[in-house]
Amino acid sequence: MATIAEPWHDLTLREQQEVLRRCISDPLEFADEKMMCGGTKLRPVQSKIMSELYATEDDIPMPRGKRLYNIGICIAGMSSGKTHLGSRILGMELLSLLIYDDPAPHWSMAKGSWIRLINVATSKGQSKETVWDEFNDTLFKQSAFFMSFAPRILTTDVYYDTHHVHLKTLGSSAISAVGRNVKCAVIDEQAKFETEEGKRSGKFVFDSLTRSTTRFGMEGLTFSIGSILHENDPLMTEYYKTLDRELNPTMIGWKFTTIEMNPNFDYQVYLAHKNRDPITAARDYDCIPEHAGIHFYGNRNLIYIDEKIPNKLEIFVEYCEKKWGRIKAKTDIARRIEENTDGVDSMVLEMNKVSAGLSSMKPRLIPDKHLHVLGGDPAIARDAFGLAIAYKEILPMSQRPRMIVEVDPSILNTRITIDGLYRFRPKKETGVEVDPAFISFVCWEAAKFFKIRYAAFDTWNFPTTQVMLRRRGVNVVDGGHIIKLEDCEAFKDRQFYRTIRICNHPWIVGEMKGLIKKNKKVDHPRSGSKDVYDAAVLTQWLLDTPELAKFFEHTGVPITEVF
Repeated sequence: MATIAEPWHDLTLREQQEVLRRCISDPLEFADEKMMCGGTKLRPVQSKIMSELYATEDDIPMPRGKRLYNIGICIAGMSSGKTHLGSRILGMELLSLLIYDDPAPHWSMAKGSWIRLINVATSKGQSKETVWDEFNDTLFKQSAFFMSFAPRILTTDVYYDTHHVHLKTLGSSAISAVGRNVKCAVIDEQAKFETEEGKRSGKFVFDSLTRSTTRFGMEGLTFSIGSILHENDPLMTEYYKTLDRELNPTMIGWKFTTIEMNPNFDYQVYLAHKNRDPITAARDYDCIPEHAGIHFYGNRNLIYIDEKIPNKLEIFVEYCEKKWGRIKAKTDIARRIEENTDGVDSMVLEMNKVSAGLSSMKPRLIPDKHLHVLGGDPAIARDAFGLAIAYKEILPMSQRPRMIVEVDPSILNTRITIDGLYRFRPKKETGVEVDPAFISFVCWEAAKFFKIRYAAFDTWNFPTTQVMLRRRGVNVVDGGHIIKLEDCEAFKDRQFYRTIRICNHPWIVGEMKGLIKKNKKVDHPRSGSKDVYDAAVLTQWLLDTPELAKFFEHTGVPITEVF
């Protein structure tokens, strides 16, 4: 049975030597050589980067020629072919070792010393799925030359036992265990590493790997390739250094947009991303770094409300205010809830008893069939308290949008309706502190009327409210859920595809228009707020969380009732 290495063994010794001579002296010959890389050719910009990175003094061919650069920084847009280029560089460095029977003595190391080539990403899983997978696919599965040595190929390691060469992929947290004998380190998406000081920060990883390659002089290489996040991220910081050739003569850098590096990229996809979020598209595809404090909604057309959907919470809270007034006149439960002087169970029993005595009071709403979730942004100090309810339904095939920007398919197949938004006003607006007892009562009543089965708050505040909801049969997320940037992005994805409907509320549009993106999170301006927005995002997060479906299945409620 034929093997991948067979074409290499079929060559005569002279033919093998000729292929090696061409490939080791010219990286472009290597990258395009079928015996080495399976014959998949580089694009023009990839060839330019490869050629310039391996430039030598006086153009003397390698391996005799002295390299000009031992650090390369490449910034490129999404889907530009970064992983393909990174895998070729790892392959070129592997070739530079395998041309020697024992490469260690060539760099004044003891015979049999192991030399490593490293691929690093934010985590071991990510490094395996990007440059490492590409490296395996193009070099091991298709390369007659590299397979001719019968390497031991493991999940995250490759060993050339005859040459004492070890290739490894790892996450940033394992950098301290790398050691000194690293001839080449390819760093994948350095901008996404932690920015703070520490052993997982982008700066620490880069500096550690660069030190590890110093044993090999100018033939030791650190190559960082990825997309950028903002002007001060770890990748941009290193790129700026390459611009000062006098201070950093052995560093070289490049910055190319997606279209420049990959002319075959679908321009319509770029336009779709630009329509969804022009600032993020400029960062991801045009390599224009974000600046602190930019608007989260670069495209204001994504901010819309559906006037046809009545705001049920506005009507419901009005009803609760009247009923609460009657309850307060009959009992001191309001004080006990606020002070939590009794156990929650006793308060729940009394709440049920008093509320049952006022059963004739009804909200001006017709109960619907949908099971709801509830999201709350509890007040801290004298802030407002935001509340939202929502449900989810499956869209008919004829109403499902076509995927333009890649998202989770469930975003296209389902629609979320936020049919209740409310903002309990803070003291600075009303002169009165937000009443936690009344908010607990509203949530208590809403849980039954709107068939709320799941709830999440973004802090641990108002613990009595959360415990009371649990007594009502609502599954409340333990510890709350702190809203992250990715949650807001998922909410915006649904807005882009119009698979989320938002009822009218006097604050929600203004809050969304004022949102800014800063330090990997979404925040409000100094004089603004996002209480109602956060509550709305929590409902979407709940409904799009896979665990939600498991919860409904576990409780025996048919999943079709949820959607």
